[in-house]
Formats: sequence, C-alpha cells, structure tokens
Amino acid sequence: MSHKDFTPWNETDIAQKRLEWHKFISQDFPNKYPTFSNAAWKYGMKGRGIIFTTTSNSMYFLLTSITILRRHGCHLPIEVWYFKVELNSTHISAINSLNNLGGSVKLRQVDDPDIYLPIKRGTALGAGSTSPGQAPRNFHVKVAAVINSGFRHVLSLDADIMSVRNPEYLFDELEYKEDGAIFWPDFWKTAVANPVWSWMGISCVDEWEQESGMLVIDKKKSWKALHLSWFMNRNDEIRYWRRFIHGDKDTFRFAWRATGTRFMYVQSWLSPGGFEQNTTSGSKFCGNSMIQHDLRGRVLFLHTNLFKELHWSDFNETRLPLTHVKRYKNDPRLDKVSPPGPIPGSLLSYFHTRGYKARFTKIEGLKNGCTDLYQTRSGGISRYTHVFHLEDPKVPGAPKKGFLLEMFRTMSKFRLVFDPPAPPLKVVDAVNLDKVKTPSGAFRYKQTVQRNNRLGYESKMLKKAAQKQLSESSGKSDSALESSKEEDKKVDVRLTKNDKFSAG
Repeated sequence: MSHKDFTPWNETDIAQKRLEWHKFISQDFPNKYPTFSNAAWKYGMKGRGIIFTTTSNSMYFLLTSITILRRHGCHLPIEVWYFKVELNSTHISAINSLNNLGGSVKLRQVDDPDIYLPIKRGTALGAGSTSPGQAPRNFHVKVAAVINSGFRHVLSLDADIMSVRNPEYLFDELEYKEDGAIFWPDFWKTAVANPVWSWMGISCVDEWEQESGMLVIDKKKSWKALHLSWFMNRNDEIRYWRRFIHGDKDTFRFAWRATGTRFMYVQSWLSPGGFEQNTTSGSKFCGNSMIQHDLRGRVLFLHTNLFKELHWSDFNETRLPLTHVKRYKNDPRLDKVSPPGPIPGSLLSYFHTRGYKARFTKIEGLKNGCTDLYQTRSGGISRYTHVFHLEDPKVPGAPKKGFLLEMFRTMSKFRLVFDPPAPPLKVVDAVNLDKVKTPSGAFRYKQTVQRNNRLGYESKMLKKAAQKQLSESSGKSDSALESSKEEDKKVDVRLTKNDKFSAG
C-alpha cells in the first residue's frame, strides 16, 4: 500500500492541511473561541446527559434504544440531534412521545444558526460521494451534536446501540474522572502508510481504531480536542479524510492525540454478536452486531449496526437475530507475544487486516452478509475461537435472561411503523421514479432497488428489465416525458406511503 491509494490528496495537499489545523488550534482557537466556562454559561451546557444522532432511516432503532434506556431506570435527559431536512412531523411526534417514559427527550438541529457551532449537511457531491444523486455522508453530525449539546458530561450513542443496563455509572468511573473521556475499540488498526498519521503530525501507534458509536466525554477537559475534531469535520472539502479512515470515528482519536488530550481506551476486545445458522456443513456463526464492554470487561452495549441489512422475514420470536457472541479463547502462550491485532508497523487497510482477523463473509442459506473472526496461528500455536449464548452467565455482564427477546419485540413493533415490508416494485414504477424531475430522484431510485434487494427480491432482474424497457422507449421525446409528470407524481406518492421516500 502506498499514499497513492488514498486519493484525492497528495503530499503537498496533506502538508497544507496539516498547517491549516495547526493554525486553527494554535492561533484561532485561543483567540476567537470562548473557553468552556463562557460557552457553558451562554449556551447552557451543564450536568450529565445522553445524546443521539438520527435520520429518518434510523427511527425504529432510536425509539427502541431510548425505550430500553428508560426501562433500565435511566432518567438522564436526552437530546436527539438531526439535520433539519432529515425528519418530518411524524418522526418528530414519535420522538416527543418518548417524554412519557420518564426523563426528558429534546429534539435539536445541528444546522440551527443559533447554537454554538452549527454545521452544514453534506452535499450529494461531497466527500465520500462518487456520483450525482448519491446520498451525502453525514457522519459529521456527531461531533457537532457533542460540542453543542446542553451538557458538560456527555454519553453519545448511535441510534442503533442497545444498552444491556443503565450506563450512567460510566460518569462515575475513576478513569473517566481522571482522563475526561472514554473511547471504545473497533475491529481494525490504521495502516502505517495511511496519510492520516502525516496529516495529524502523529507517529503511528499500534492500537485499535476507534468505534465512535459510543463516546463518554467531559467537554470541559476535552474542549480543545473537540474543537479540532469539529474543525476536521467542518465542510465537505475537508471531509475527504473519509478516504483515509472510515466515517467520522477516528477523528476523535486523532484530535485527542494531536492536542495531547487524555482519554481512556476500553481494553476489552470487541466481539461480534449474532446468531448461529444451520448449514449442510454444520452450524455457522453469523455476526451482525458489535459487542462492546465497560472498563471492567462486562458487556454493556450491543451495537446492532448490521441489523439494517437483515432480511427480517427470516426471524421471529423463536429465531432471534442476536443471541450469541464469538470470542477468541485466552491463551497465555500467545497473549504476551502475539496478541490479536496486526504486527506493529504492518501495512493495513480498512478491509484488510491480520492478527485479529475480523472479516465479512457469506453463509449458506442467508441473504445477508455476516461478520466473523478468523482463527489465527502464530509461532506454531493456533488461537481458537468459541461461541457463547449472549445471556449465558459465563459471559461477564451478560444481559438478563429474556432481554434479547424483549429487544426484538420492541424493535419489531417500531419497525412495522417506520420501516414496513415493501412489496416488489413494478418495473414501470422503478423507471418512472428514476425520471422524477427532482434532485433526489436518482437517489430514491437507488435506495428503492437496494431495499428490494434486502427483502430478497431480484434487483438484478429488475435492473435488466428496466434497462430493456428504457431501450424500447428510447424514442420517447423530452416533451412526452414532461407530459407524464402527473403519472410520475402518482408513482411517487405511492412510494411515499409505502417506503417513506419524501418528495424531492
């Protein structure tokens, strides 16, 4: 791997970007931005609280996660952050109804000009996008939510994270009080050749990448680092770091390291969670979640990040999508000399790693993909894996018996409202939708095809048939297309009702 793999910046660009953030943090930050105390006084940042970021596609996850928190007896105030265009009145009403569960739930917009540091939504041609009509990648909503939240002590959670117990004790952990931040590990490590090290002026560190689905941050102690992370996320042009690292996640880790700000990394290895699938060659593990732990090694968060790819018709109350966890077996012969993870200095990319050996795989009989762990071998000694039921008392911090079933029931209830199963689209519908004269028409068409693929329909055949019909109607004039606006509108309305695609 070489730097040329990380486009579009070259060495000169990277050096220039490094100078820009150096200037921001050494000159602009101390002279143009308020101290935390002044910002807290003006914008009401105090106490402890939980924040979520969401889009319309994450609604059933969000409602499930907050409902579970309240069932655990967590009454901390919650803020739900979003871009103004992302939610409609139905979404807003559903979130506001959560105030009846005990504890406040407040909706806030990251692009509100009256907050401390608003941030703009990504454009369709912004960083991470490759063609007109592609969905903007708005990972940067998270750092804006953290820095603008109405709390000093923040627990930030992705909408698809389910807590197995009340997590507010994290604020009382000694390590948090001393370091001011708790971060969680990902499956991978960052390549030594990755330009992000040079960009941030940091020597390569042999550590896990960061999984930013959950963060605990004392904003007063982390104020400088938070501003650098915000600066790194401030606009589409700078967000080309997505070509270097995945999403927003490691901008926290690199901002903290670049500013010399302390943080505590959870030391327990991240494990995949999922279910066991019977195949002709025996039982196979299919991971769809990330099982994260607290500072004492107990299971705390279930990050159901691949649930959105599930074919829900494959599951029911007797066949749950999350029941088991897969882990490496401890081996004192290997743990000291060859712990899971890449060799320090090895050249790695996001999807190619060694040591820990996390991978994506397909399993017989399943339509969705799975995560799994490789079995590794070092110095002639094999490192083996084993699978536990997640509610097995042998698992430290295991959820209470029945928790996984109740989580599935709650999620299924909300999913029927906000993500109901869609019928197969007629070819003519897909073609007409692609011709809708709106900026988001092409994106909605792409999302529709992907949705049908997830539900088990043959999107390849749909595309082939659509292309055939398009070729047959290629003689149709632009005026004829314009005259069919009313018919297109009818198709669009039908999809809005069934698939919740809003008119562009």
